[in-house]
Amino acid sequence: KNKLLSVPNFCYRHDHKPRLPNLKVLDLSNNLIYVVKRSTFYRKCFPRLQNLSLGFNRIKTLDKNFISHIPFLDYLSIENLDPDLILNEYALNSSSLQYLYMGNKFNVLKYRRNLFYYTRNLRILDMTGVQFASSRKQNEKIFQLFQPLSRLEELTLNNTRLSTFSSSLFQLLPNLTKLYLDDCDFDQNHLKMIFASVSLKILLLDNNLITSLNESNIPTMIELISLKGNPFLCTCDLVWFRNWIEVNSNHLIGWPNDYKCYLPQEWKGKNLADFHLSYLSCHPINPYIIMAISISFAVLVIATVSCIIYKKRWHIKYYLYLLRAKKRGYEVLGGDDFAYDVFVAYNSDDRIWVISEMIPRLENEEHLKLCLHDRDFQAGKLIVDNITEAMHKSRKILIILSNSFAQSHWCRFETVMAQLRSMNHGETTVVVVVLENILTKNMNNSLHLLLKSTTFIEWTNEKTAKEMFWDRLVSALKP
Repeated sequence: KNKLLSVPNFCYRHDHKPRLPNLKVLDLSNNLIYVVKRSTFYRKCFPRLQNLSLGFNRIKTLDKNFISHIPFLDYLSIENLDPDLILNEYALNSSSLQYLYMGNKFNVLKYRRNLFYYTRNLRILDMTGVQFASSRKQNEKIFQLFQPLSRLEELTLNNTRLSTFSSSLFQLLPNLTKLYLDDCDFDQNHLKMIFASVSLKILLLDNNLITSLNESNIPTMIELISLKGNPFLCTCDLVWFRNWIEVNSNHLIGWPNDYKCYLPQEWKGKNLADFHLSYLSCHPINPYIIMAISISFAVLVIATVSCIIYKKRWHIKYYLYLLRAKKRGYEVLGGDDFAYDVFVAYNSDDRIWVISEMIPRLENEEHLKLCLHDRDFQAGKLIVDNITEAMHKSRKILIILSNSFAQSHWCRFETVMAQLRSMNHGETTVVVVVLENILTKNMNNSLHLLLKSTTFIEWTNEKTAKEMFWDRLVSALKP
């Protein structure tokens, strides 16, 4: 702040010896200096200079190799110079330089040669406000710009309006531990490339365009992170980050006062610390999944019940029959007026079953007297009379129903007679045994009415079911 128009001469004119041979720090900031030539900082004039500040001057040009003659320079500040600053080729040539502060508004990508090619020992670089404007291949040019800086530990790119990096950029910077990206245009979709650097410990991303974060956006080894001033959307997308804060709030700079909701409208301006949503409220079960589960459960239940019913079907039918019989009461058609216990109506095609199965069980074991038309009808008498008389002389009527029975004219007549007997003497007078499934074409009105009004017993060849069949039949036929 001395209104200097140029850098003073620190050497004696007659012998070029240094006026201040032990000078280590030189601060020329906030003056009116407008040009720095190659010969300005002559080697013999600054034999021990380590720290040079030229910031906040009107410097328009930095000549090539203007610091290359300062052997021990490790700190240089060239911040806030003329907006149209020109850095000549090799302007930053210095093998000893470790700290460079060059925050300006100039476009760093307009130079054909790499500015940092001869500053490979840089450890801290501040490029606040520098522009990275390029009509094409911006990421490639940024990659080439930082490529020589493999020893860089701290990088400041605040207010550069950057929004993305080359995905492999941070692989060039294995020692980078601090990164400052305040006031840029990064959003959560571009953060993954930043966190490719596993060495990163401190990250500042204040005032960017980040609206939400998830596990892929935050490096696991981070020690300090700042996200102040970002337009957070307090919706379900932010639940993971909100839960992360509960565990890692000590890593978050400025929490909780500097974190606000931006949207939705009902949350705008409110503290992010007050935002809470449960996992279930943000992850409702898909209705199609509920429907699929319900249908699957219903199918499972139906299949299970069907298997149980099928396996126990004879037991179930038998107990239902007993319950129905108990409810109605047993009708005793007694007296010596009955010549037969049971009149058996069957078709001749079913004679084998009658002889081999029914007679041995009902007559031989249960001692029931059966009336069979093949054996007991009187020869020479009309069939109609034989049927009518035999039914009247029988305590009960047993119909052996099969497809052959359903197709027979006389069997249909016996069915009608049995229905009349049932109407006059009660339903328990007639018992029906179904030998096989009756085809629809053979099902006439009489049979349909008979099956609908009479409890029938189905024949089966299964051993267990067969015993239940005979128990039910004997129970129905005995007085």
